Amino acid sequence: MSRGRTQEQWLTDIVVAVAAIRRAEALQEHLDALVPDDTADLQSVVADTLTLRIMAIGEAVKHLDANLTAQRPEVSWQSIVRMRDLLSHHYHRRDLAVVRATVDDHLGPLGAAVEALLAAIDVPRESSDD
Repeated sequence: MSRGRTQEQWLTDIVVAVAAIRRAEALQEHLDALVPDDTADLQSVVADTLTLRIMAIGEAVKHLDANLTAQRPEVSWQSIVRMRDLLSHHYHRRDLAVVRATVDDHLGPLGAAVEALLAAIDVPRESSDD
């Protein structure tokens, strides 16, 4: 654990970031419908939101225990961290197509895996006093 935060808190950060990305996408769709001819600025704001939240997800993943992430091997945890590092330290190389593909292709499975990990943490443990 890092800085006194629990694994559950780091996982919750990921859930919050995934939800924020989904809200940004919905806002983009809504605004595109309202103002179809002037969306370049809106797309930039949404792209920045996606980027920031992907970075937040990567930061949270950095703090997850390897034993925890090993429970969900279908998620490429190290790729998430590498994406965060790229966006944070090499922002000038950000490729919005890659950001969009990351959201479209990987956010759903990541969200499901994190929800499952959180559910497993929340399951009451059997008492060994019997």
